[in-house]
Amino acid sequence: TVMVDGRHNNYAPSSEVSKAVAQVQSYITEIEANRSEILRKDEIDVLKPRGTVVIGKDLPDEKREGLRMYNSYLNQIEVVTYSEIARKGERLIEHYDVNS
Repeated sequence: TVMVDGRHNNYAPSSEVSKAVAQVQSYITEIEANRSEILRKDEIDVLKPRGTVVIGKDLPDEKREGLRMYNSYLNQIEVVTYSEIARKGERLIEHYDVNS
């Protein structure tokens, strides 16, 4: 989860989120370092890989804003809530149901 420091009005990720982001950064670095090998072996050109860290459920507005701010500073990684992914999936299903 994202924590809010009320004294300074700063937003900071919890240690669990920070560790997960660091792990994804490591995966991305490894993929980029082995891009040519992946291309040769799997015939997949991995160009600009991205990662997603999924955290808990919906957040209150102030923490959601903190998460938005935190994501704005990340490169190639996005931190999202499970609830957000579920809502996006529901909208996709509705879109395809309406258009079929």
